[in-house]
Amino acid sequence: MWSSVLWITCAAVFGVHQVDSIAHGHEAPVIPWQAAIYKKGHGNFPICGGTLVGEDLVISSAACFSDGDGSKDDVKDFIIILGKRKSNKTVTEDTAQERQVKEVILSERFKGNVLSSSSNIALVHLSSKVSINDAVKTINLNLNQDDLDLEGKQGQIAGWGLTEAGRQSEELRVVNLPYMNFSTCYDSVPNIFRPKLTYDKICAGTLDGAFVCTGDFGSGWTVTGSDGQQYLRAVLSDAQTWASFKGQCKEGVAALTSIAAHRDWLRSHLSESHSSSLSSAAMLNIELFLLTVLGIMCNLP
Repeated sequence: MWSSVLWITCAAVFGVHQVDSIAHGHEAPVIPWQAAIYKKGHGNFPICGGTLVGEDLVISSAACFSDGDGSKDDVKDFIIILGKRKSNKTVTEDTAQERQVKEVILSERFKGNVLSSSSNIALVHLSSKVSINDAVKTINLNLNQDDLDLEGKQGQIAGWGLTEAGRQSEELRVVNLPYMNFSTCYDSVPNIFRPKLTYDKICAGTLDGAFVCTGDFGSGWTVTGSDGQQYLRAVLSDAQTWASFKGQCKEGVAALTSIAAHRDWLRSHLSESHSSSLSSAAMLNIELFLLTVLGIMCNLP
């Protein structure tokens, strides 16, 4: 069992181009922790995004793997691809790694996303480990963080969601979405969206700028830490644009499921499988730390 601080680290910091919005932005390079989630019967384009937190673990939205009442879909219906840049599943890419889904764990509190979005988070076990390389890496995940430090912070979300024209993006895009405090967020959104702002949500976005839309849901909202590395802080749950404008993509606030709000749930499930999920880089860091401690204790040079 791990201690109260659970770290899953990526091997290096990965920079991505900053763009105005996913709907209006430029093409992005491969983002190494970005997962594309495909579902049988839904064509060759991703239905959702996700974030690689271990060599065989992805965090995404529960709604991506369930119907409106919270019932879990058959895991055999899903394919997850890492190292993907093109949205079309049939486009061959040298960096892409495709995996089946072994298991999907939904929060026990998730009851569907029709009327609310409480506990809209999922932990997805892949059928086998991915190979960690320049194009596929795990994101940093620190379950000892809370959300008190997010004021004034910028976060990033990547995805292949619908563009402003209502078409699926053919290329991976990334957008900067600033944190918005809850009271400002609640006061600024229409009544139809307020039930989506449940106890475990934080808000990100602007009232007249960048935005996300359907197809981006499940993707991670990542924030640069004090060490200069990217950390997964939340999962895209809902967009004001989708609820308020009947499926049209327009500027608006995004509701994000906070990682900190679910850290106990994540910690319990991640501790059960950490031995098979930690990246090789994380294991190397642990080994180096232990060797350093032993050297000090033994007065080794």
